[in-house]
Order: sequence, then structure tokens, then C-alpha cells
Amino acid sequence: MSNETLPEHLLAACDELDRLKNPKWAYTIITHDQQQETEVHFDPSKLIEEQYTLFSVNGRSPRRAELKTFKTKKAKSRKGGETGLTIKSMPNPKTMIRPGSLKLLGENEETIRYSFKPVLDMPVARNVMPKLEGEIQYCKNHQILEQIKIINVQVFTPLPTFKVEALLGVAVFARLPEGNLQLVETEMELKGKKFFVGSLDQTVRTSYLNHVQVIFDD
Repeated sequence: MSNETLPEHLLAACDELDRLKNPKWAYTIITHDQQQETEVHFDPSKLIEEQYTLFSVNGRSPRRAELKTFKTKKAKSRKGGETGLTIKSMPNPKTMIRPGSLKLLGENEETIRYSFKPVLDMPVARNVMPKLEGEIQYCKNHQILEQIKIINVQVFTPLPTFKVEALLGVAVFARLPEGNLQLVETEMELKGKKFFVGSLDQTVRTSYLNHVQVIFDD
């Protein structure tokens, strides 16, 4: 679904953000959750099965079993068997904002904040979308969307066996000194109950660092 009714500055910022899906940069990915911290190196100039390299787990070299698990998960991800918030998986905000739902929350010399009702492309979206609300923050100086946030405003059940009580998804972007826009941080928080399993409380924070433009072989 297109959304050409957005203000011109947001349309331009959305289009620039969408161009990140064509990766031309290598970078380091630091992920923290309740169990561990991992460091992964990404290089789009390598063969697709070699683009992600697990470099460390909790500050040490990864064990053989950890490397095997990591490679298995990445193989599933390439085949569409794994979901998660990544640069390629993020929709263009133009298609994520329900037409007519954009509202001004506040403005100062540096930023403009808007709320919106999200549109999601997922099997359970019809039941989930009314329970969610989004917020975007536009940076006037760099002319970018510097933050996109999704939260739930009501408890919802995306699956018959799963009740979500609290949901938070945040993506933070920045313009590097070289002038290029990059994803620099994401955060996902999920609290709820899985029937027959018990309470669920997960937080995953990811930082994207050390961006280096790569050269592709002809």
C-alpha cells in the first residue's frame, strides 16, 4: 500500500531509508539479550553463505557448537524460515503508516514527532493492528527519520496459545560523518504468556557499528 499523502519531507526520508535494503556497507553487529552478548561481522561483498561471521560470544571466541548453531540459523533465515528485525526485513515507512492516521505530536528546533496507526504485512495483522500504535521522529538537521517505534496499546493474542501484554520495537538511524544514512540500533521487548509454558519476558538490543563501504568484485 502506497502512502503519497505524507508530508514531502517524510516521503523523501522514507525513500532514503528504503535504499538501505541494497547493502553496500560492512559493519559489526553487537547483540545483547538476557543470556548473552554476541559480536557478528557482516560483509555483503562475500558469498551469501559467508556474509555473517560470528566473532565472539560473551567476549570470548565462539565454541564449535555455537558456530554450528549460528550457521544453521543463518541458513534458515536465507530460506525464509527465521524472522527478526533486520535492515532487509523492515518495511518502508510509507507502506507502514495507515493513510490518514499521521498526527503531529510535537516539534522543536531539531525534531518533529508524529504518531500513526501501523499497517503490517503478516498473517495475524488484521487482529493485531488495532492494538498497536507507532511513532516516528524526524531530524530536521540531517533530514532523516532518526527513530521508528511500535508499541501495543492493548493486550492482544496473535496466536491462540500466546498472549502479548507488552510490546516495544524501536529502530534508530543516523547519518554518518561521510553523509550516509545507516541503521545504528534496534530494540525489541516482549512480555506475555505462552499457554502451557508460562510467562515470557524478552529484551534484545542490537547495535550496528564500524560501518565501512565495500567494493564488489565484477
